[in-house]
Amino acid sequence: MIVGDPAARLRIARATYMARGTAFGWERSLVAEDGGRVVGMVARFPQPEWGRVRLRTGAVMLGAAGARYAVPLIRRGRLEERAMAPIPPGRMYVMSLAVDPSCRGRGIGARLVDAVTVEARAGGLDAVALDVAEQNSGAIRFYVREGFTKVAEGRVPMTRTTPAVAMIRMERGV
Repeated sequence: MIVGDPAARLRIARATYMARGTAFGWERSLVAEDGGRVVGMVARFPQPEWGRVRLRTGAVMLGAAGARYAVPLIRRGRLEERAMAPIPPGRMYVMSLAVDPSCRGRGIGARLVDAVTVEARAGGLDAVALDVAEQNSGAIRFYVREGFTKVAEGRVPMTRTTPAVAMIRMERGV
């Protein structure tokens, strides 16, 4: 875990959701509700926005995290970026998909993915793309069930000072 302090994690999450132009911002997020309670969310954007949202997201995260977590956040961001394949043109990129663990298995994630697919199709895009950590087998199974296929993978080996990072790029046509 990069940021061990729950209060700092909440500050980062709040800041990146509330700030305009971030990859996790309200303007790029869809939420699923059950009885007025948020039970799922997906943050997405079209591929041409990647460079701009990447920089804005990083700046907001660093500002919210404070000096104590700046270096670990920068290191982790660089590692993940090195492990990610470039996002091809014509893709709606899913930066994050999350469903409350107590609500999994109810089709919430599938409905969020379907909503992103409809949006991508309406925008004239070819596919929905995302990256998932290689060790996240539950998420990989979910994405395969939802019609995603592996199109690339990237690895950054462990060093004396950094952990290994392995990402799988998956896509689903629209």
